[in-house]
Amino acid sequence: MARAGRLLGLLLCGALLVACERPASPAPTAARTEPRSASAPPAAAATTVAPAPALLPVRAAYTAVSGSMAPAWFAADGGFFAQQGLDVDLRFVATSTTLTPALISGEVQIAETGGGEIIQATLAGADLVLVGALVPVLVFSIYGDPALGRLEDLAGKRLAVSRYGSATDYAAQQALKRADLVPGRDVAVIQAGGVPEALAAVQAGGVEAAVVSPPTTLQARQAGLRELVDLGAQEVPYLQASVALGRGQLSEEPERARRFLRALVAGMDRARREPEWAKAVIGQYTRTQDPAVLDETYRAFAPRYPALPYVPAEAVEASLAEIAERDERARGADPARFYDNSLVAEIEARR
Repeated sequence: MARAGRLLGLLLCGALLVACERPASPAPTAARTEPRSASAPPAAAATTVAPAPALLPVRAAYTAVSGSMAPAWFAADGGFFAQQGLDVDLRFVATSTTLTPALISGEVQIAETGGGEIIQATLAGADLVLVGALVPVLVFSIYGDPALGRLEDLAGKRLAVSRYGSATDYAAQQALKRADLVPGRDVAVIQAGGVPEALAAVQAGGVEAAVVSPPTTLQARQAGLRELVDLGAQEVPYLQASVALGRGQLSEEPERARRFLRALVAGMDRARREPEWAKAVIGQYTRTQDPAVLDETYRAFAPRYPALPYVPAEAVEASLAEIAERDERARGADPARFYDNSLVAEIEARR
């Protein structure tokens, strides 16, 4: 019995020795993780960046290679159209007789053009409206023979304009009336075909003076002619450059025009603050690199770009008075019928 007990003890002791010598099972290892920045969100909380909204397409056109049309150039070159969420297809359409029908048909959605053409078309039944005035005064001068001391000295002489019924003709009428001269009676008004031709007529001695616009004013001075009157400085109301569209578009989908006007305002503001940039843009669109020409154009137009392009009632009245001489439908027409300043008022309210 004692021997059996000793044998059992030896067996237990051997078992314990084996257990003590057996290597322990390795501890389970944690899953390996990459270090992560404290600012990085957990993968489950990662956000998806929404794609930028598509730009709103706009078919727009301007009708003259002139400093009066530069606000649209400033908006395009300065990136202000894109900033307003617009993809503007900006084109040059050489004459208002082509651009106005394109605006009526919807081929062009927004036009930068003379206000008189829009008023004339509306009188004829077109459903158009002016929503902004970019150059609300006449920017023309009368240059003449250096022997003339002042505009009144044109009595009994000849004054050249581009064509009858044109803006130069209206400028001549207004300038002569302000000098107490009656066009056609005191001064013969002659049409020359264009502004360069009018200047050439003075140089050739065919007339004593001509209505010219910048930068032809520079050429007139270089030719030794005398400036008899600067109508821009006199701030004679006139819609030399305006923004127009279909009235249906204004009532049903005004967002294009609203953004378009905001971009123009931003472009004109930068042009006033940064003359060298503005002149470079004008040079690009007019294909002119002559610093003197660019200076002349900027000097004439930049002070006339409004901070807020409201359409002045008196400028519409002036256009109606001009049109009434050849179209009786303009007589007694209500100026408010032809313009809407609500979009410009919105821009002012948000300033």
